Amino acid sequence: MPGAAVPVLALLLLVAAPLAPAPAPVGAATVGQSYDEVTQTVIAEVDAFWGRAFAAADLAYASPTAVAVDGPLTTACGPADSSTVAASYCGADQTIYYTPSFFLQAEREIGNFAWITVLAHEWGHHVQNLLGVERLPGNRFELQADCLAGAYARDAEARGLLEPGDITEATGMSAAGGDPIWLPQDELGAHGTNDDRIKAFMRGNLDGVVGCALPVALAAPSDVIVGGTTPSVAAGLFGLLPTGDDVVAGSTPIEEGGRTLEEIAATFPDPVDAAHRLATWGFQENAYRTFVPADGVGLFQVSLHRFGSAAAAAQALPYYADGRAAVLGLVELPTRRLGDQTIAVGGPVAEGSEVTLYVRRSDVLIRVSATVPTGDPAAVARDAARAVLAKPLVELPAPRLALADLLPTAAQLPPGLLPTEEGARSEAEITASFPDPVDAAQRFVTWGWRENAYRSFAAPDGDSTASGTTSLEVSLHRFASAAGAAEALPYYADGRAVSLGLREIPFAPIGDGARAVGGTVAAGEEVTIYAWRGDLLVRVSAVAAAGDPTADALAVAEAVVANAA
Repeated sequence: MPGAAVPVLALLLLVAAPLAPAPAPVGAATVGQSYDEVTQTVIAEVDAFWGRAFAAADLAYASPTAVAVDGPLTTACGPADSSTVAASYCGADQTIYYTPSFFLQAEREIGNFAWITVLAHEWGHHVQNLLGVERLPGNRFELQADCLAGAYARDAEARGLLEPGDITEATGMSAAGGDPIWLPQDELGAHGTNDDRIKAFMRGNLDGVVGCALPVALAAPSDVIVGGTTPSVAAGLFGLLPTGDDVVAGSTPIEEGGRTLEEIAATFPDPVDAAHRLATWGFQENAYRTFVPADGVGLFQVSLHRFGSAAAAAQALPYYADGRAAVLGLVELPTRRLGDQTIAVGGPVAEGSEVTLYVRRSDVLIRVSATVPTGDPAAVARDAARAVLAKPLVELPAPRLALADLLPTAAQLPPGLLPTEEGARSEAEITASFPDPVDAAQRFVTWGWRENAYRSFAAPDGDSTASGTTSLEVSLHRFASAAGAAEALPYYADGRAVSLGLREIPFAPIGDGARAVGGTVAAGEEVTIYAWRGDLLVRVSAVAAAGDPTADALAVAEAVVANAA
């Protein structure tokens, strides 16, 4: 943990990744308390927040233990020392370890809500642990904990516990704890850059728990936005829409919703062409909200469109602008750039004058249309676009189940097979099984191979399944992307066929795609099915001493693909 002379930035770089507890704001509830009493009050506040959130979702919640570290000690996760650990969570004993001297220094250098943010981050790790969120290489695990800390701050603010400047202190702490820009962000333990961490915290602070992409529908009572719409991972665009006051004080939302691809295409001059283009660009979702200003004069609407990639959204933006201009007789207007890309169109309409801004940020296309009976609505349109851009647009991906949890259970196996072995193979072990291990190793890097888990089954001596299967193995391989898994599938199948002298077997696709190979091996007849689902590649190999193992291999492959859905 840091000493009094060590700057907070240096200390934060020592914060351990998987940890547990969280705090509450140092406001009225802590007046007149000693420092230790304040810490315990904060711990109780954070714990109570998560207790309420879990109870609202009808989930069991277990409080972590919080332990102050003032010297060397041994935890269930290894040694900890106040000179090297600011705060950390140990999932093995569900304990948050924190160093009071670090908290005091953070309070002196940044403010009293700085150390509370660190504690809330560690409590986020406890929540991840309770929900079975897997810690994978990359910064997403840590950024999700930052988001959960922001969600706690949101709730504390709603209950009047925050003091002026607390959120600024929280973001200051998040920035101080960011990784250097040269540190790789695809490795285990990466925490994210300064900007990453601030955005993640503010995501939780703006959208609440529902904006943090937990694997369950967990939400706190304060996670509500104007109009009664609660954002979810699937409908996250609603969380990015302005409330009205952040555009024009006193503005009232009068309508909100989401339009389908077909509904949006119908608004273009050529709906058939538009529908084809939107599908090609990977249109995913839409959310909109319409407002009336406080004076009741005019109207403005914000409509968000998410596409399959930033490149697709970039292509869509001028098409959207040209389409609206053609339908309403508008013209392109000069404008300063907002976000990554901007086009403005405007002109007279039936209601007066309209200015519509199309702004892109990453894969999200923002349309803001403002109309007034008289005057220029450009300022309102720009303010509304800025209100959306001020919110973090990048959603945290939904955490994935551990590979071992996707392996088949006894109930998903053909009767007669019993588990004999399970584990995980390294990249080196797997590439060594290919005909050309050097080529395989290079391809694994290109495809972003991440991890493996396998489980083997066999029938007792002299026995078999009804189809004759005597042994079966399921091996799962996770890649950095669905594209990597898709490219790996035929390479895996061809490699096994060459190594074992198998042949291609005609096979109906399952999941996102499949290949099957089979033939005679030393133990009998083998059938191996490779199925691809998202970033996951599934291998099911079944061997029959006498009989055909195809039906058993297919049944298990379908079960595993369903587990991964």
